[in-house]
Amino acid sequence: MADVDPWLLKVKEVNASDLHLRVGSKPTIRLHGDLIPLDESLPILDNDGLTRMLEEIMQPEQLHMWHETYDVDFSYELSDEARFRVNTFMTRVGPGAAFRYIPVDIKTSDELGLPQPVLRFADYRKGLVLVTGATGSGKSTTLSTIINHINES
Repeated sequence: MADVDPWLLKVKEVNASDLHLRVGSKPTIRLHGDLIPLDESLPILDNDGLTRMLEEIMQPEQLHMWHETYDVDFSYELSDEARFRVNTFMTRVGPGAAFRYIPVDIKTSDELGLPQPVLRFADYRKGLVLVTGATGSGKSTTLSTIINHINES
């Protein structure tokens, strides 16, 4: 188990959308749009510790890119428990990362309340469809549902 895994499991447990890690701060989650410390008893993250934590979960090619650019996007899975979209970056004080929780179960369009015309985007053979919105507004969830609809039909 990687050092970050218990924190990621907590994100899933409380149904938070993100885990934010950066040097000089405690691990923070985004819950209902608010940033709150994951656990007040956790220590403030330092440069070496956070670097080790992030490098521990990177694949060799991601690690290579991290050492070249200090900016890597990848996915990280906790077996069948949860998936996360990860963005690692460098700040002026050290590394940082944002882990976006991606639920394993893909919701149907009915469960999401998507209007049926939205599913018609899946039938387009050419062109460009943009899915835009604020952070946490459901872009990835909507796209997962549309892609699942394509795969099923």
